[in-house]
Amino acid sequence: METISKYTISIVIVAILCIIIISGNTKIFAVGSEWVSKGDALNRMGNFSQALAAYDTALKIDPNDKQAWVSKGDALNRMGNFSQALAAYDTALRIDPNYVNALDGKGWALNELGDYQQAIVYLDKALKIDPTYKWSLSNIGWALNELGDYQQAIVYLDKALKIDPNHLDGLVFKAQALYKIGNYTGAKYYSDKAFEIDPKSPALKRLPCLRIAHL
Repeated sequence: METISKYTISIVIVAILCIIIISGNTKIFAVGSEWVSKGDALNRMGNFSQALAAYDTALKIDPNDKQAWVSKGDALNRMGNFSQALAAYDTALRIDPNYVNALDGKGWALNELGDYQQAIVYLDKALKIDPTYKWSLSNIGWALNELGDYQQAIVYLDKALKIDPNHLDGLVFKAQALYKIGNYTGAKYYSDKAFEIDPKSPALKRLPCLRIAHL
């Protein structure tokens, strides 16, 4: 009975220690997630340097936080540091090769670098995992526009806009595609709608054809 009692006590002690360790790790991961959320808020406000600092803090807590790497890539993309953004997305994909956010982010960075064919490879992989991911649909539309395949671009952009009729990138890139094929009325309709949603969008500024269609 004494042996059983000691054994039971040992089991209880081990169980308590496991609970303490798990609880501690959960708190650590929660703190890391809070830093990612803080970074995302700063990113949306355009405070990219502060956002990067927040993401780096999250990654010090958990270097395998794939969303922290993706969010860091997003901030770097918005800063114009596309090669560094690509490296951040690649790190996220080493952690999880099928992480849709990372696949889409890599496609975005490759588009920014002008490697449209390779961008489509990653965006297509993202859509095979989640066919309703509007960002990948619109990013493929962007790539196809740049490759001159405007009709196919419209197919993808229509899918994105069916999911979210107010998806700004979808509106912008569809307006661009319509403008390129000579449908100026359609281009004006979608560019007008994009301007109503966000007249200060960087996407609008980099598409001079939309400003012409908007007049």
